[in-house]
Amino acid sequence: MIRLAQLPSRERLQFGWFVAGASVVVAVLVWVLWVMPINRSIESASPSPLGAPIVHEARSGETIGIWATGASALLGTAECTVAGPHGEPTSVYSVRDLGWADTLWWYTARPGVEQIRWFTATSSGTYTVNCADSLDTYDGEYLLADSAGGGGSLGLGRGGGVTFSIAAALAVAAVGSPLLAVMLIPIMVIQTVRVRRRRSVDEPKPDRATN
Repeated sequence: MIRLAQLPSRERLQFGWFVAGASVVVAVLVWVLWVMPINRSIESASPSPLGAPIVHEARSGETIGIWATGASALLGTAECTVAGPHGEPTSVYSVRDLGWADTLWWYTARPGVEQIRWFTATSSGTYTVNCADSLDTYDGEYLLADSAGGGGSLGLGRGGGVTFSIAAALAVAAVGSPLLAVMLIPIMVIQTVRVRRRRSVDEPKPDRATN
């Protein structure tokens, strides 16, 4: 494998600009297609106190995030159940991986709200969600919004032996890509100017005609 330092300066420059450009593209796509829509759904949702059910109309295959705030959510004592259109229990999953609350807490439309659970609608219809404090001691609120967790994984390494959830990858890319672009672009501008100056100095100057 050819090391980056062994490449000619022009190829290193091109590679650096490619990485910087890719970081900008990834950052724009993640924020426009993932971060901002989820944040708008959190902002527009109506919170309910723990113990009071929320009725939600969902499409088949739609993934809904359960977001909560307050002492119960902070201490991890909030428990949620979901009943389907015909009263059947629907599986509810916990958010266990690195996610929105770890990297985008500062951008959340409702301060202190973080996703604690998520579920996927198995059929279209009305779902009844009820979250309560398992100790019946702490208070808090919860709401239903787009899910920032769950749903699929990425396989990396040889044979895909190392897996990361897509939600965790998006949460990292949402802050990592803009930071990488901000760091790389000034460096690449400076390097481009240096290479051009060095090239102009190294170019042979034409001999002046003597009278």
